[in-house]
Amino acid sequence: MNVPSLKLVATAALMLTMVGCTPMHSDTSGRDAESAADELAQNTTALETYVEAERATIPQLMDSMPGTYSDVTIDGDIRESTGRGELIPDVMYAVMHYSYTYAEPMDYSSTKAGLEQLQPTLEEACDSVVFPAMRSAGVTMQKSAIYTWGDRDGAISTYTCVEG
Repeated sequence: MNVPSLKLVATAALMLTMVGCTPMHSDTSGRDAESAADELAQNTTALETYVEAERATIPQLMDSMPGTYSDVTIDGDIRESTGRGELIPDVMYAVMHYSYTYAEPMDYSSTKAGLEQLQPTLEEACDSVVFPAMRSAGVTMQKSAIYTWGDRDGAISTYTCVEG
């Protein structure tokens, strides 16, 4: 996803959250909506900055593991997670997407099993590196990271970390 698309996604997400809302008659509703729009714009800009910084690391990764991956992509977007009733509210997430494509065809079962063993390591990396770095870049909303590994035949494994 290119950077202008992030702004479009964030704007669309904000618009979707506002659909069906009726304006309050007090002056605070306009300020609240404006504040939410400002916060979303700030988070979108911060996420774009973080995505670009992460993309800059791809050549180093490829050089450190020659022949392992044919492609690595890093993207980000803002998503709304819809709650489930009154107990779980709707939440906007800044989501990082890390996608790794193996250079050679992989045995699906053994590769998936190996990647599943990495889940505790990924959780630790999200909590101690990814989410703090996103905060440092200015992302203040809830954070998530989705890791996907595959080969030319398709996805083998996906893992999602969620802040908190």
